[in-house]
Amino acid sequence: MRERSKEFAGKPSLDREALKSLLLHAVDECRAVIDRLGEEELCRSYVVQGQVRTGYEILVLAIEHFGYHTGQFAWFGKYLFGGEIDLFKSRNLEIE
Repeated sequence: MRERSKEFAGKPSLDREALKSLLLHAVDECRAVIDRLGEEELCRSYVVQGQVRTGYEILVLAIEHFGYHTGQFAWFGKYLFGGEIDLFKSRNLEIE
C-alpha cells in the first residue's frame, strides 16, 4: 500500500554521498521486490490508477518511471554540484 503524502514529507540532505545512498537504497529495494515476483503476479491483472494492467505492464511502467526520476536526480546533481556525472568513466564504450 502506498502512502504518497509521506513520500514527499521529508527533505533529504543535499550532501552528494547522502543522495547517492538514497538512490542506491531505492534501487536495492526495487530489485528485492522484482526478485520476489513470480509469473502468477506478473500475468495477473490489477487496477492501478483506474486502469487495468498486467503485472508485466506495471513493472515496465515502474521501471520507466524510475528511470525518468533518476534522470531528474542526475540533472539536479549536475546543476547543484556544478559538475558532470560520468556513468561510464571506467568502461570502454567502443564496439569491438
